[in-house]
Amino acid sequence: MLDGIEMTVRTGEIVGVCGAVGSGKTTLLLCLAGLLRPDAGTIIVRGTSATCLASYVASTAWSPSRLSPSQHLARALASATPILLLDGMLGDLSNGARGLLMELARRGMTILLAERETSGLESLVGRILTIRDGRLHASSPTHHHRARRTSRVAEPNHGPVGS
Repeated sequence: MLDGIEMTVRTGEIVGVCGAVGSGKTTLLLCLAGLLRPDAGTIIVRGTSATCLASYVASTAWSPSRLSPSQHLARALASATPILLLDGMLGDLSNGARGLLMELARRGMTILLAERETSGLESLVGRILTIRDGRLHASSPTHHHRARRTSRVAEPNHGPVGS
């Protein structure tokens, strides 16, 4: 269950969402993808409802299938949505796939990566949001974000996206 989450993610930004099992990471991504409807509140993505704007991909560990992680990612990219939501996928992604995510962000795709731990995210994301018990507790820039901030990315703004 999510509780009063408000956040802004800019076009072309890669953001990590970290938290323990049951913290609300998957629920948040499913709501952003329009695959789960919140009990209350509103989800606004790019000024409209979330449907058809985001592709959601979960780790094959969560949803067994015959597709490889790269095939799941390719399938999501083929849908050509401006937002990509990856749930527990980081460990499954090759260095080439990680490079592809960075290139897609440079071209304007917004990417959220939900993971239990922050390790591995720092080199890929601009900032990490921490979620616990359905509430957003912290947002911190990563070393990767600070290094490129002056030329490309402004400090995060916080405003309504969902609750």
